[in-house]
Amino acid sequence: MTVALAVVWVLCFWFVVYTVKYLSRSSRQLLPLFQPRRQTVEVAVKNFHLRVKTNALNVLHDELCYSLSSDEYRLLKRVLLHLYDLGSLVGVMGMIGALLLLWSITANLLMSMARASFNSSHSSLVKRGLEIEVGEITPALAGNGPFSVRAIIPGVTVPLSHLPIIFVALCVCQIVHEVGHAIAAATLRVPILFSGFAVTVIFPSFFVAFPVIRLERLQAVDRLRVTAAGCFHNLAFWCLLYLATWTKISTLVSEFFFEDVSHMGKVVVGVHPVRGISYAIFVEAEFPQDSPLRNHIPSGSIVTMLDDTLLNVSGIASNSDPWDEFLLSPSIPVATRGWCFEKSGLGNASS
Repeated sequence: MTVALAVVWVLCFWFVVYTVKYLSRSSRQLLPLFQPRRQTVEVAVKNFHLRVKTNALNVLHDELCYSLSSDEYRLLKRVLLHLYDLGSLVGVMGMIGALLLLWSITANLLMSMARASFNSSHSSLVKRGLEIEVGEITPALAGNGPFSVRAIIPGVTVPLSHLPIIFVALCVCQIVHEVGHAIAAATLRVPILFSGFAVTVIFPSFFVAFPVIRLERLQAVDRLRVTAAGCFHNLAFWCLLYLATWTKISTLVSEFFFEDVSHMGKVVVGVHPVRGISYAIFVEAEFPQDSPLRNHIPSGSIVTMLDDTLLNVSGIASNSDPWDEFLLSPSIPVATRGWCFEKSGLGNASS
């Protein structure tokens, strides 16, 4: 998927939204003055912002509030309150840790940019054996530490073809987040006004609204429970996914959508021009349509070897990468060289 095609799809989506809005404008009716239990759905469209809210889920939330207030579910309510106390503590610690990490990454980035501005020499990764001087690795390529943050930008750091799975993951995580707020509010018998979702340009979001007066009447500890419950549910969801990955349960599901080729090599998804060498192969960016190597190294090709170094990860520790070890290692391995023959001459050669 190219950038132009992605823009066309976005414009088509908003064309459909405004077409539906125009066709339904004549059938709009005024809401009754008093009908509090009626399920309603309100849709608002302004510029490139679509907002849909409804009170259809209020009944489920009210039933949950009633159940957690009964003696039958008293133990469950007590467990949930203790869990949300833990979530409040984890949320505060996570916020402080995230701020410290953000400051550290910003400082390292500024220092790397300052060093790069004073460094006049150009560095690049090249194939072993080429008569080209190779300098040290640039600071931009050295940000692979355990606490490094990598932005997921479709078309820049990941291919545009990853957009659907990114949107699905984003929607699922936000739904889990809002469900956390709703359950925490139910333990405190705080009703919800409405819930819904919104789309700004192409970015989806979900929300749950509570009465402000009821929230203000809560104690500070209870308000912290409701506020931190969303992030705590996301953390619990991540732990559940990590457990599924660790127990290899996820492989049973992923086999229906993906094929593991790590035992064969690296999948090529990008080729871009690089100054100092002809072309560089990237594994996480789509290459342009006018790339001369497009017909020779198409997207989806598998690179099995670099010189005589196998790129498969079978039997290799999970934290090691043969691709990075070959290109970023300070020592140059001795490659076994061969000869090139014409196909006709090779066929006529004696054994």
